[in-house]
Amino acid sequence: MSRVRPPTQAARAAYHRTRYAIGPVVLHIGQRPSDWPFDARSLVLIGACNPSGLRLPDGVNTRLMRQLRARLGRAPFWRGEGSWRAWSEPFFAVACPLPKARVLARLFGQNAVVLAQPHRRVRLVWLA
Repeated sequence: MSRVRPPTQAARAAYHRTRYAIGPVVLHIGQRPSDWPFDARSLVLIGACNPSGLRLPDGVNTRLMRQLRARLGRAPFWRGEGSWRAWSEPFFAVACPLPKARVLARLFGQNAVVLAQPHRRVRLVWLA
């Protein structure tokens, strides 16, 4: 897959402005979740679209997300979508250990994952 890139100022800003929706639950980096209906102590938000932050055709992104889904195995997950302005991208909110999520994210060329836990601020975890 593509190479993980170190964060730029623009990338940092984009992640922080993004609205991460998992059904009716909306998360924002640096804020505590107002609701936690999930049967999990933590969720890692991970996607496979647009590796290295480079825009790919929708069909390629759909295929990458299917491949990521297959690699999640039996880990509980919820589907979500990150959006900001006209941009949106799907993700899986996975109940798995952060180290496993980091490996998967790197495999799919992602630059970061988002860690969400009840009563704690949502955290951005850079992979480079």
